[in-house]
Amino acid sequence: MKPLIGIPMDLVPDIDNKLASGMPELMIALTPQATIDAVRAGGGDAVGLPLVKSLDEALELCQHIDGLVVPVGDDLAPESSGVPLGRYSGKSRLFKDESDIWYIKAMIQLHRPVFGCCRGMQLINSALGGNILRDAFGVVALVAMMPLLSIQVVGFYYQRKARKVTRELESYGDCDIIELWEEPA
Repeated sequence: MKPLIGIPMDLVPDIDNKLASGMPELMIALTPQATIDAVRAGGGDAVGLPLVKSLDEALELCQHIDGLVVPVGDDLAPESSGVPLGRYSGKSRLFKDESDIWYIKAMIQLHRPVFGCCRGMQLINSALGGNILRDAFGVVALVAMMPLLSIQVVGFYYQRKARKVTRELESYGDCDIIELWEEPA
């Protein structure tokens, strides 16, 4: 029997009114297809989970699934992450964040596996009381550049050391004899 993996859905407005048949208040339930495909490729069956408003609702639904995958999505709302929106932040939806956090907490309470993709990892971190570093591009760039910087620093050090040795050797004339011997131990 294949494991049943829940994927929290998102509700988005039908802006173009293509599916609403003239009802602009209609929302579309959305789940990333790549997440569904990944669950299937891993041997599981994917099932979309609706938005919930409490831990009790999430617990009731999570009783029927074997695992949870929290997919990619919009940025976390400041209320969810504890971090104000930054200069590169996009849109966020607090009700979606809260619903996903209820699912994460329910799965943890049921001792069932939870996997997060990008935004999902941030939500798992927030649900467990962790901190999120917003606008971490500079930090990521520094970490990515660290090997190159390290090599350059080491190269600079050895260039200076080589110059010092060269200067010491130049202090002896061409005709000077340098004797080298070891002291007996």
